[in-house]
Amino acid sequence: MGVLDVQRLAGNQAMRSLMTPVVVQRFESDEHLRLGDQGADRAHAEMVPLAPGYQVTYGEMIAMAGDFFGSLSQLQGIAQVPGTGAGTREEIEYVRVVKVHGDKSKKDSYSESAVRAADHRYYELALSNRSHFVNPEGEAGDTAGRAEGAHQELRLQWTGILPGFVSELVIPRAGAGYRHYHMEALFQAYVAGFEGQGIEGALAPEAFGAHYLTDAFSGGHLRTARSSIQDYWNPKVPMFGYNLTGWIAQELAARIGDAHWYGRDVAYHGVPWQAGAFEQVASKLAEKGALGFGDVVSGTIHDLDSERGVLADVNGQRIQLMGDGHLGGDTERVAVEAVNYSHNDLTRAWLIGRRRGPLQDVLPDVTAGKVLGAEQMLPNVVPDNELPDNQKSVQWEVASALDLLSDPTFQRGLRIFGVNKANELAEVANTLEPDVRPHFDPAVVQPFRTDPVTTLRKVLNWTPNTGGGLLGHNQDDNALDYYNEASGKNAVGTLTVKQRVDLIRNLLDGYTSGEEENAAFDILTANSSHSQDVIRQVGWDRLEDELGNRFSNRFPKSS
Repeated sequence: MGVLDVQRLAGNQAMRSLMTPVVVQRFESDEHLRLGDQGADRAHAEMVPLAPGYQVTYGEMIAMAGDFFGSLSQLQGIAQVPGTGAGTREEIEYVRVVKVHGDKSKKDSYSESAVRAADHRYYELALSNRSHFVNPEGEAGDTAGRAEGAHQELRLQWTGILPGFVSELVIPRAGAGYRHYHMEALFQAYVAGFEGQGIEGALAPEAFGAHYLTDAFSGGHLRTARSSIQDYWNPKVPMFGYNLTGWIAQELAARIGDAHWYGRDVAYHGVPWQAGAFEQVASKLAEKGALGFGDVVSGTIHDLDSERGVLADVNGQRIQLMGDGHLGGDTERVAVEAVNYSHNDLTRAWLIGRRRGPLQDVLPDVTAGKVLGAEQMLPNVVPDNELPDNQKSVQWEVASALDLLSDPTFQRGLRIFGVNKANELAEVANTLEPDVRPHFDPAVVQPFRTDPVTTLRKVLNWTPNTGGGLLGHNQDDNALDYYNEASGKNAVGTLTVKQRVDLIRNLLDGYTSGEEENAAFDILTANSSHSQDVIRQVGWDRLEDELGNRFSNRFPKSS
């Protein structure tokens, strides 16, 4: 059984999640809490009812929306179920207390099933969260959304009056998410006033929408083309998750195997009475979602713009909007103003309904094809041609992943991303068995913390290298396993030159079967732009000796 078999047994998806970009998402939960509590009219917005006898604060609602619960109907449905366990109100309480308020000491007071369900949903939402970004489908350098047409798209001009009819709208971007829920809230507020009821029922959709509104003021969400980056990079590097799995397995097994008498076999699988290190790590991470290289790229750009800020025009003011983890100053001020502006719209709608005014008075701007009140404050990013070099957007649309890793601006962001990821991984390490814990930090955590650029290069270039065989599996067997995996993903043409050289050398090591010869020839020829580099490094004579006439006929030896 080889290293690739070990990966499959442990679960590839579980290990891919080691690079899940937790901080790529939004203002941190406590920052959303601050914005919500400051921006709302505390006179009647302090508590938001989610179910009979159950309510949360306005700020808590903003913090939980979108990040921990995918839709308002999902959150309200869970709130309707008292008790403990997955799918009950306990999930909300766990998120509210531990995640939003940061009281980690209370985590053990919640059931394992509730915690697992809430955390799994968080990671799934984090990896499909285009709705939290202002311009998720932008192109590299398209910082302002391509003039007026895209600004109209950004704000999603609504064509209907009754948003309740499309309550499960698939939200394409932050501006659209805000408008969707704000329109629902305005309608509910108007009806409540018209029927002589309080405004409380409209607070839930208003607060849920305010999450997307505040996201639109986060520096890391303004220029990160989340969807376009994934669409561009994931097909170009389809083996990234598999490579990451193998690299982690190999590094961790090497550390443990070198430190203990029982060698790498037991390091992987464990002695009969205890799981191996790989399985321990996999079990801790199994509830996090899978990851592509596009997630690493978007996470890096997000983290860079969050820390350095993005220059934008807001309400006639040119300000530096900071991102997640950096709330304060002008960013906090304008975001609070927007939340307050939006909440005042809700009060106005309720008062119009109370005096039996026409519904058209609630939405005069919308019916005239204009933007809503708070939407007028949405930031317009200053284009690159007006910015100094150290503030320009990352040009992510390049030929190869290794080219991107050579870009100094991207490297700057990757160092921030690496530290953030290392901090997350360190928390995972603390949950492992004592004999595994000291090896996990130097094998996995520190490489991302100290040199993420080199670490990612290793992952991108990874192939199973067992030093002559591991667990009874020879180098050529491992190389053939990897080739079959890549072939199944139609990914042989996407491999790097180093991967091709290493795989071919291992395939041709020792006795070579016909299957191995065919694999080596396919690896050599799958990307013609790499072929000559591979031939130079492996050697024409060796390839001709192993692969015969089909090689020499296609690649005649130069004089």
